[in-house]
Amino acid sequence: MKYLHDKRVGFGIASAVFTVTVVACFLTPPEVKLQGVGIGIIVALLASLAAVRYSFTVKGFWRPLPILFLLVISSFFFSYFYQNLNIKFILFLSVFSGALNYIMLLASNVFVVSVEKGSDIPLTAPARTFMLLLCQHIIFISSVIIFKVPVPFYVQLPVFFITIFILAKSNFSLQKINQRFLWESFFVAMFLSQAYFCLAFVRTEDIFRALVLVAGFYVCINAFETLANFSFRKKQVLEYVGIFLALAVMILFV
Repeated sequence: MKYLHDKRVGFGIASAVFTVTVVACFLTPPEVKLQGVGIGIIVALLASLAAVRYSFTVKGFWRPLPILFLLVISSFFFSYFYQNLNIKFILFLSVFSGALNYIMLLASNVFVVSVEKGSDIPLTAPARTFMLLLCQHIIFISSVIIFKVPVPFYVQLPVFFITIFILAKSNFSLQKINQRFLWESFFVAMFLSQAYFCLAFVRTEDIFRALVLVAGFYVCINAFETLANFSFRKKQVLEYVGIFLALAVMILFV
């Protein structure tokens, strides 16, 4: 119990460091903001890695780490590209990001315990669900950032592809510890990259484009997982169609 308490304290400290550094990056003067983002990413990653250092000797401890890295990177670059937010919204986003980091570290601990025991524990299912939601959050933040970056499209697309591939591969590895899902991850990344390319020519807000990509990721991941478990049902097709119809209506009329 004391060991668990110590880990939670470490997770809390790491998340507090994350929150403070994100606030600092939001408030950093524009002329040195990029340097601030780089320093913030390094500090936040080192704090989080220090909090999970106990798991480095456990086989498969690295599986959640790519998601952690992308959460940190996307959070700090969001502070770089969206500088004109009011202080209340900055504080809300920073605390929210810190809370996500804390729950992410807790979920990572659940997977480590599950691997050590050699089987799922009661918290494994909610941890997997949270990781899928976190991946969707990262895709949303990353998409609005990449759409905003003033670089050629042939640079944006590979960055987006690699981000989606990493998230899909990490999510699959956490859902199915003994399966690689390499080609499935490649398919998800390729499908969403094509969607990204098409959405670039749609005249709408970046937030709506990002929502379509998040929905696409959810549909792909959910479909592959249910097919792998032989539990795919016809009503899922109606669910997927309903999601995209709702987004289409939102894009056309909002």
